[in-house]
This record gives sequence, C-alpha cells and structure tokens, in this order.
Amino acid sequence: ISTEPEFSTVAVLESLVKNRGAAEDPLQLAWMVRKSVDHLLAGMQNRGAGLGPEHRTRLRSVVVEAESWITDGSFAEWSAEIRRKIGAD
Repeated sequence: ISTEPEFSTVAVLESLVKNRGAAEDPLQLAWMVRKSVDHLLAGMQNRGAGLGPEHRTRLRSVVVEAESWITDGSFAEWSAEIRRKIGAD
C-alpha cells in the first residue's frame, strides 16, 4: 500500500470510472474525471514526481474510458495530450 497521493487518486479515478452507471450525470462525471486527471498531473509536475509503468497504464485506461463517454469527440485532443504526457501509448 502506498501513501503517495497520486496512487490514491488513480484508485479513486478507477472507482469512479468503474461505477459510471451509478452517476446521476455521466457527462458531469466525465468532466470531473478530466479535471481530476489534470490536477493530479499538474501537482506531480510541480513536485517533480512521476508515475511508474503500472500507474501510467491505469491512468491511461481511466482517460480512454472518460473520452469514450463523450460522443462529440471533444475529449479526443485532451486524451491524446494526457497519454503523451504520461507516456502510456
């Protein structure tokens, strides 16, 4: 078990994505996930921290799932940028 905040955040994001069906507003959930991912990566950058391979893969899955909920393609550029930043492609 890790006490690093980014590892806990990835687990929370995975839980949110997994339970999408329970969300009252899946679109709002997608935006919340997007904002949380952006906040996580900005905080890590400020601390000079990085994600290990397992957490990069897990975060990539969260990002790809959230992108799939937005059918107009408006998350595509963001998703590609996040995947580039974390090196998970």
